[in-house]
Amino acid sequence: MTPHAYLSHRSFRRLRVKVPSKRGDKLYFTQLNEGFRKCKGIETLEVNPITGSILLIHSIDLESISQYAEGNNLFILKTNSPMPLFNGISAKFNKFDDRVKRITGNGLDITGITVLTLFGLGISQISRGNFRAIPWDAAFWYALNIFWQRPAR
Repeated sequence: MTPHAYLSHRSFRRLRVKVPSKRGDKLYFTQLNEGFRKCKGIETLEVNPITGSILLIHSIDLESISQYAEGNNLFILKTNSPMPLFNGISAKFNKFDDRVKRITGNGLDITGITVLTLFGLGISQISRGNFRAIPWDAAFWYALNIFWQRPAR
């Protein structure tokens, strides 16, 4: 019987699928890895039998991946199952971030805008003579921490 899977996370060219019924089944995930080797448009496939998850880096649409998986008895992807709240917010955030990058020609992303905004708020507080207020130094602190934690590009 073909196991059911659900979408755990989705962003541009990345897809994480969970197969809860096969969690811990190393043989299934080895076969799944082999099964997806023939799928055109799947660039990278990482399986984790311990968590029952599959990470696909792809250049094809979700429907094609779903049809391929079902047609080869790998899994049946339930795309209509509700996505956890955090994943839904994260997906929207990633789309917005991609839009900002496209508009600015990859000059800025949401992290960069946040850093600039916080520094701007800090400078605004200082220019008003508000040296003792927490907001300007907190803004600098948060801006620097966000900047230091952003991934290298």
